[in-house]
Amino acid sequence: MIYLNKKILVSCVLLYFILPIIIFLYFWCKPYISIISGCIFLLSSYFFVKNVASDKIEVKVSEILVSFLIVLAFLILCGQCGYVLQTGDNHYRNAIFRDLIERPWPVEYSDTSFVYYFCFWLVPALISKIYVNWQFSNYLLLAWSFIGVELTVLLLSFSCIQKKIIIFSLLFITLSAPNIVGIVLTHGLDLVNNNFSFSSNEGWCDGQNNGFDSSYLYRSSYDAIAQTYNQAIPTFLVAAFFFFLNKEKFNIFYIVLLFPFAPIPSVGAVFYFVTLFFLNGYKYKKANKLFSYIKSFFNLANLLSLFSVVPIFALFYRDNGESFFDFYIPFSAYDEPRIIKLLLFYFVEFVWAYLLLRSDFKKQTKCLAALITLFIYPLFRIGNGRDFCMNASFFSLVILYQYLFLTFVFSLKDGFKKVNKLVLVFILLSSTTLIFGSHTMIRLGHHLKKNNPNIVYLYSDDFKSIDNLSRDEHFFNKNQDSLFNRFIKK
Repeated sequence: MIYLNKKILVSCVLLYFILPIIIFLYFWCKPYISIISGCIFLLSSYFFVKNVASDKIEVKVSEILVSFLIVLAFLILCGQCGYVLQTGDNHYRNAIFRDLIERPWPVEYSDTSFVYYFCFWLVPALISKIYVNWQFSNYLLLAWSFIGVELTVLLLSFSCIQKKIIIFSLLFITLSAPNIVGIVLTHGLDLVNNNFSFSSNEGWCDGQNNGFDSSYLYRSSYDAIAQTYNQAIPTFLVAAFFFFLNKEKFNIFYIVLLFPFAPIPSVGAVFYFVTLFFLNGYKYKKANKLFSYIKSFFNLANLLSLFSVVPIFALFYRDNGESFFDFYIPFSAYDEPRIIKLLLFYFVEFVWAYLLLRSDFKKQTKCLAALITLFIYPLFRIGNGRDFCMNASFFSLVILYQYLFLTFVFSLKDGFKKVNKLVLVFILLSSTTLIFGSHTMIRLGHHLKKNNPNIVYLYSDDFKSIDNLSRDEHFFNKNQDSLFNRFIKK
């Protein structure tokens, strides 16, 4: 048995975000800007930590060690280090990571510069510059990912009085809707035209209606990390951080932590906290405490963090091309088949989970804010694709499913025979996303190695460098005379 200091744990989480942000400021920004912005941001973090009590958290060493093994195995199944075949999105991510390792910072190409949300890679990439070896660099990336996911699991488990670290580790890696039910229903109701198969089944809604896309998708923890770990891991960690501390007054600070790593998920977090503000504001108004509730948000951690790094990263991301925010499709395109599919999507992805929650959890404003925003995300888009639906939903999904996990763990209090059977069935059905998805990638990787005996690692790495991509892609500076280039860039 060991005791963890709550304030030290919080400081470790903050350090996970602070290090990459400070590295970016130092290498990408003019010295006076990096010093001023970095100092203000560190000061905001100090005021945040100052509000955390130095409580002791009692944990079993054996449980932490088992959790380490579960998380490590999970990340390997997600494709990290190339032991299991990686998903297609990693062609881009491997090219980004390699450019950050092999090219001077800030990364420049012959005709433009590199603009993307790459903060997640900065720590392993910086260390990799000491010893440039692709496999070694991926071990560092695995270690960095491991720290982020393990901190997420610990925060989720410490949010529960019983602190079942092993159980929460297993629940997190299987965090998913029961996609297997979704694919059976959409094919049974003839709502999709794709082939029926058992994989991760994430795209069970894929298709078109009335000439408009209807591929609604909320990602599981497995799919999110396998596809977009650079955005998913920071978002999962910030959501768990908020749930663990339960300090809504620092809502702006949480968003600022996330924004440099994952702009679209941070917009989703804004949706969540705005919804939570109105829900709680209504309660405080009834109690004649609305003014004091609003006043609580005007704290130094929020204000200093907001003005220290957000303008810099906002101007930086703007340079890769403006992405418009709009409705996902015109209202006229909502015909009967689409409405049926959307309602089915809502039910399978989160309404079913909400209905299984303990009655007291259903009434909590944190839970209701997650529920409301999960109805909203599929109705909007940023750019031309469905990225907003897929990635803005990360934050709310973690909050809602954490309540489901707590419902399950509390039902175990009197032994497995008293466990909530309906929740258990839901979790088992949801776990098939990880089981079928990873099995598919293992099988495809085995087939690939069988046909190509010289292959050792199964990286999806066709591009090699972002420089080899079309300049129309959202990785390049589209405005060399931008405000960032003129006044901020080193």
